[in-house]
Amino acid sequence: MKLIHVVLLLLCFHLSFCKLTSTSDASQEDLVEEKCLLKKYTHRSCNKVFCQPWQKCIDGICACKLPYQCPKNGTSVCSTNGKSYPTYCHQKSFECLHPAAKFLNNGTCRAEGKFSISLNYGSTDSRGIVEVKLVDQDEKMFLCKSSWGLREANVACLDLGFQQGALSIEERFYIPEYLHINSTECLHVHCHGLETSLTECTFAKRKTKRYEGLAGVVCYTQNSDSPTDESFQCVNGKYIPRQKACNGINDCGDQSDELCCKGRHTSSF
Repeated sequence: MKLIHVVLLLLCFHLSFCKLTSTSDASQEDLVEEKCLLKKYTHRSCNKVFCQPWQKCIDGICACKLPYQCPKNGTSVCSTNGKSYPTYCHQKSFECLHPAAKFLNNGTCRAEGKFSISLNYGSTDSRGIVEVKLVDQDEKMFLCKSSWGLREANVACLDLGFQQGALSIEERFYIPEYLHINSTECLHVHCHGLETSLTECTFAKRKTKRYEGLAGVVCYTQNSDSPTDESFQCVNGKYIPRQKACNGINDCGDQSDELCCKGRHTSSF
């Protein structure tokens, strides 16, 4: 009888272990609510998020307000269409209706005011070290790596025309030795992540000793990644590793990886 008890105990332990392991695995998978995904929620789904001040909720979608519906008090801003608007809300409302008219700068428009962004020292036009020229500056400047995250990278790639945002900020790029960049200023940038242009983010000058301190990005293209069974498909068509869904970071760029979650991958923070 004792032998039978031992066998049963071992069998029970084995089954329990298997069950616990599968439960642990399932708990990771179950962080995404599959039925919710069918609704294709994004940052413009007002059943899940608050609309921006220049938007209003209509039938579950954050739709564009008309500019006159914005509050009249505020600081004037300039758009890339060369026109001034009474407030940031007025400009964003107009941009919402006419996407080409992006935010350019606070205050009045300047005849010489231009913003530019480019990727340099990469093997394709979708990757490289980020360089910008701000409206109030004469020279182009690199961005600092110390402040560079996926939020900023998504905005930069969107600004460059890559509608699905960034693929990675981990790739290293090398500046040719003849440029002799040993000590340089760079721009510290902070974005919220849903801006349509890097001009909407805040900038501050910083020092960096070497080019390794400069921000780089690989923007997402249709050829970036082939989907696998372990991929999560964003509403905008972008594919990300499934373990990045529900990690508290807007990897998709449209927030669709963070709006159908039962929990969070705490190991990602």
